[in-house]
Parts: sequence; C-alpha cells; structure tokens
Amino acid sequence: MLSRLCKILLLMLLAALAWQVAQWDFSFGHLLREQERGRQFIAGHPVGSVFLFWTLCLLSSVIPFPLAALLTMAAGTFFGLIPGILIALIGNTLGAGLAFLLARWLFGQSLRRRFLQHLQPIEEGLQRDGALFLFTMRLVPILPFFAVNPLMALTPLKAWTFLWVSAVGMIPSVLLYVNAGTQLRVVEKPEDLLSPVLWASFLALGLLPWAMKKPVAWMRQRLMSGSHP
Repeated sequence: MLSRLCKILLLMLLAALAWQVAQWDFSFGHLLREQERGRQFIAGHPVGSVFLFWTLCLLSSVIPFPLAALLTMAAGTFFGLIPGILIALIGNTLGAGLAFLLARWLFGQSLRRRFLQHLQPIEEGLQRDGALFLFTMRLVPILPFFAVNPLMALTPLKAWTFLWVSAVGMIPSVLLYVNAGTQLRVVEKPEDLLSPVLWASFLALGLLPWAMKKPVAWMRQRLMSGSHP
C-alpha cells in the first residue's frame, strides 16, 4: 500500500514537472539569445553550472519531451567542445539510467504484462543480438531518446548493461550535437546562421542515422558469424 502511494505521488510530481517545463522556452532562438548570460554564469560558477546541467538532463529524461538533443547542443554552446562532450555524455547517461530505473520501478511488471505482444520484437532483438540491439538503437535513432529508456525497462535487460551500452552508443551523436553547439558560439547576427561550418555541422547530424547503418550491419554480421562457427 505504501509503495503504491509513493508511486502515485511520484507520478503526480512528474506530471507537475512536465507541465512546468512545458512553460519554458526551449527554442533554438532562445538558446542563441542566452549565450552570453549563460557563459557569464558558468565563469562565475564553474562547478555549480555542471551540476545544474546534469540536473536538467535528469529532469528532461523523466518527462515526455524531446529535450536531450537541445541540451546536448547547449553543452557545446556554453561549455565548449571537449568539456561539453564529457559533460553532455555523463548527463545523458545519468538521465537515461534514471528514466530506465524509474520506468522499471513504476510500471515494470504491470505494463510488461499488458504490452507483452508489442514488446516481442524488442525482446527477440535482444535475444538475437544481445547488447548490440540497444547499441543499434542508440546509434541509429529509430525511436526518440526519451522513448528508448522506458521501453528497455520493460525488458529483462540488466540495468548496468543498459547504462554502459547507452553511454557508448550515444558517443557519436553527442560528438556531433556538441560540435554543432560550439558553432553557435560565433553567431552574433542572423547572417552568421549562413556559416558553411554551422550548416555542415547540422548536415552531419542529419546524415548520422544513415552513416551508422553500415557499421551496425557489419557488427551484427560479425556477431552472428562468431556465434555460429
């Protein structure tokens, strides 16, 4: 009874949080306008700003809004390339882990029984490819970032496996998003949005799913050939 009450209260809290976040301005233009203020805050609070960013990653992971890409880009805009990559990768990994554990605790068995038939393709993929199946979903984002976490929580996949595979699988997209974010640092007027380097960064983001298909297919083929001598 106490556990059920805790779950209901947590769901109410998440609903209130989602409503509050929906009022915020997460637009691309807002990110551009707040660059200078954000960098000044980071210069004055270097450690606190990192923990604030990680907190935002954790919050964004447990509400049904696709904020991960914008936050990752913001890491490049405000922290720079190398620090931004490390900070964003840690934040996204922690956020994915929190969403996975919360979904498993809140809905695990009940939703699993209800949607067992719909989960069958995912479970078959995990049985066939193991962790490579999740790795593929991270490299080739067929489903949104925030949707993969709860879906995987409904499968028998171990939490630690989910965490490290997600971290490794997110590296290419984090690199590209953070790099795109660093290009926004030089945008001071509308004409700067026409920068070839900036557009090349966004083009690379769009091509990532297609670029990853062949490496993933090669890894799957190697895995299958190794398991069937």
